[in-house]
Amino acid sequence: GPFLQMAHVNGATCPAMGKNCHACGKPDHFSPRCPTRDKGKFGANGGMGVGSKSKMAHITIGNVQDTHRRRCSPTILLNVIRDDGSVGAQISDVIPDPGAEVSVGGRDVMAALGLVEKDLAASSFDLVMADRSSPLLSIGQRDIHIRYGDRSAHITIVFCPEIRGMLLCRLDCVELNILHRQYPKPLSRVRSVTFSLPEENPPSDTTSTSSGGTFLK
Repeated sequence: GPFLQMAHVNGATCPAMGKNCHACGKPDHFSPRCPTRDKGKFGANGGMGVGSKSKMAHITIGNVQDTHRRRCSPTILLNVIRDDGSVGAQISDVIPDPGAEVSVGGRDVMAALGLVEKDLAASSFDLVMADRSSPLLSIGQRDIHIRYGDRSAHITIVFCPEIRGMLLCRLDCVELNILHRQYPKPLSRVRSVTFSLPEENPPSDTTSTSSGGTFLK
């Protein structure tokens, strides 16, 4: 991709050096550039429609860690919804990350969803760039329907085998009402509204007559 070509032109070390291809197992190249890769198999199993692949060099995924250390961040549990509306799987320890531009998951998330690499659609991104880290290989993506609380959304997960867990990107956090739509703008202050109770009808002023009846005064 353009990112790799840029590294070669500038004389920088290619990020694929020392890495094994997830398609053929051979070293020094990523599976999206594997000469033996059968690109025809991708996209036949659902997920996002397979059009021409985007030529973006990389995207920024905020705060991704390519080690197995867990960040002390609040996590949530997402229910994965089948077509009939039932819960088909759960993804635990999901980190809502306002700095992430795309939702990303590791192989453990693929396993939780019952997916293997051949089930993935071709990813729009060959490489993703982690914050303060090295480029991460993207092996594919998949559309899923998730529910969190009383909100549901259709999201796309880009899978990177070098990480564990899942980050939920800003736009998906907004769809699930975890973040407000104007984020990162501060929430507007809600003005208090005072409601007054209606006054009770005052008792009628009456005067008794000599015959014992009453009339309004």
